[in-house]
Amino acid sequence: MRNAGVAAAEPERYALRDDTKKVMHGRGHGQVEICDLFSIDRELIHVKLYGKSCVFSHLFSQGFVSAQLLQIDADFRKKVREKLAARFVDLVEINRKPGQDEFTVVYAVISEEKGGALRLPFFSRVNLNNTAKVPRGFGYKVELLKISVDERYAKTTKLPPSKKKGRAA
Repeated sequence: MRNAGVAAAEPERYALRDDTKKVMHGRGHGQVEICDLFSIDRELIHVKLYGKSCVFSHLFSQGFVSAQLLQIDADFRKKVREKLAARFVDLVEINRKPGQDEFTVVYAVISEEKGGALRLPFFSRVNLNNTAKVPRGFGYKVELLKISVDERYAKTTKLPPSKKKGRAA
C-alpha cells in the first residue's frame, strides 16, 4: 500500500504530506517536504524504498530538515498548518515550538528482506546516528521502522519500469 493508500484507509489517523504537497519556504524556489505521512499522534513519517546509501541519506535529511524547521521557524509552522486538514491543524502551533517528546520523526524503510530486523549499510547507520542527534536535541523522538513487503502484493503488482541512465541503444 502506498502512502496515499494509507492516508485514504485511515484518514482520521494520517494526513498525506508527500512530495505533491510540499511547503514553499525560504528564498527562491525552496520546497520542503515536511513528511510523507503526518499522524494524529504527531509522527512525521518519512518513507523510502530500501536502496543504496544515497537513498538513506536523502531520507535522513528530509527528517532532519523538517524537524529543525518546525522547531526554529514560526513562519514554517504557519505554512505547515495551512496545508493540513482541519483535524490536524491544532497539532502544530505557530507561536510555540514543539515541546519535549511532543513529536516523533519516523524513518520508515520498505524492505523485501525477510525477518523483522532492518540492516542498513554501514555508512547509513553512521549517518542516521549523526543526523538523529539534532532532532533529539530539540526534544523529538527518532525511530527507524521496517515496513515488510507483503509477498502476495510483491508477486501480483507490477512496478513501473525503472528510469535507468545510460546510452541509448
